[in-house]
Amino acid sequence: MAFPYVSLPSTSAFNEPFTKSLLEKWDMRKFSKVCVFRYTKYYHRLAGQELLLDLFNDPSSQEHLQQLAQSLWGEGAGGGGGPGAMLSHPHGPVTEPDQGAEPLLVRGPGGELDKIAPYLDTTKKLYKELVTVQRKSGDSDAIEIVSTVFSIKSFKTESGTLALFPRPSRNSFCYVTIDPMRRLVKMWYHAHLPFW
Repeated sequence: MAFPYVSLPSTSAFNEPFTKSLLEKWDMRKFSKVCVFRYTKYYHRLAGQELLLDLFNDPSSQEHLQQLAQSLWGEGAGGGGGPGAMLSHPHGPVTEPDQGAEPLLVRGPGGELDKIAPYLDTTKKLYKELVTVQRKSGDSDAIEIVSTVFSIKSFKTESGTLALFPRPSRNSFCYVTIDPMRRLVKMWYHAHLPFW
């Protein structure tokens, strides 16, 4: 099962110069990465764990995820339990929080001491980039979210739990959205590393 890597289009909200400048301002650009993969195997909506396990165990996606880890933490990263070490081992069950989309909205980019309008506009753009919606049947104005959103904090293996981030922080996140309409898996990873 292959998960071919899909490049973000130049029109992506993550590629907009203004968004990039805000992510830089909010210190969310240096240790952040967005990856998109296409999947070909059929997955039932309730089989998100299976899809994620296949994604993290697939050699073609591991190549991009290991490059992500090395680019974030430098050469040789992951030997002491960092992201690079996790991506090359089989992973046990991945847990899905009950409200995966809520933290994506609430804990998106920005900061407390910032102007709220650019924060809200950018959060909406990035949310729309990651999550797919469609009109509800029979109701012309109502929409429904068709993506499934996962918030991944760690991996459980036979040897124990592997951390996904170099340090525990409530500002670190790894959101994975599954778009069943376009058969895409989108991953936004950000590790918060304090200056002191």
